[in-house]
Amino acid sequence: MMASYGSIGTWLLKFLYPKIPFLLTIQEGDKEWERNRFWWWLILKKTDYVTAISSFLLEQVRKLGYKGRAEVVPNGVDVERFMNKDLRFKNGRRIITVSRLAYKNGVDILEKAFEIVKKKFPDAELRIISDARHEDIPKYLWEADVFVRPSRSEGLGTAFLEAMAAGLPIIGTNVGGIPDFLKDGETGLFAKVDDSKDLAEKIELLFSDEALRQKLIKNGRRLIEEKYQWSRVALKMKNIFMELCAF
Repeated sequence: MMASYGSIGTWLLKFLYPKIPFLLTIQEGDKEWERNRFWWWLILKKTDYVTAISSFLLEQVRKLGYKGRAEVVPNGVDVERFMNKDLRFKNGRRIITVSRLAYKNGVDILEKAFEIVKKKFPDAELRIISDARHEDIPKYLWEADVFVRPSRSEGLGTAFLEAMAAGLPIIGTNVGGIPDFLKDGETGLFAKVDDSKDLAEKIELLFSDEALRQKLIKNGRRLIEEKYQWSRVALKMKNIFMELCAF
């Protein structure tokens, strides 16, 4: 079960059938932990194994006192679906973010940063994708040049992973699960949280430094292929299920 109110049923089931293994998957990255601290503690007391989609979330579980078996198992990416077959990357000025218009995703900061960027690069474009069907996301990413999401909190950030698979350099913030895949200057760039000026500078850097841009694209795609393909994620989950069933 995911860590949600749906886990109440599983928690109650453990009283009736205590030998049935209870695997809890943690995906939340906002203030849910603070608001429902007691409830999560109660669920974890009945949990046999925890998987979390990022190191950050696994750390939150440990802070709640969970001492049992646990592992980071990230969300995956359908690499074949998102990979851009046309590798003629041009030094364009098209910025994209794929994001719900929620406060935690910092779209307001991106809009302010874009106003700054536009003064130096008048041909720059910003595309905010907030309500598209998931099947349409790859083509939107292929039409862009830089992916940006200045998150205030993040459980993992699957949209970043999809952008990397699509061959885009990414800019994010050093919060939540993002540091699991974003190494500053290697697989992406960090911007300061709630700092539109710093974010604008990072966008302008990618507009100006083609060598850095290509480095981030290459390293990012390699990371996705090595760590975040669904086949690898599925194998990790299979091994965990096998371990639970044998316990």
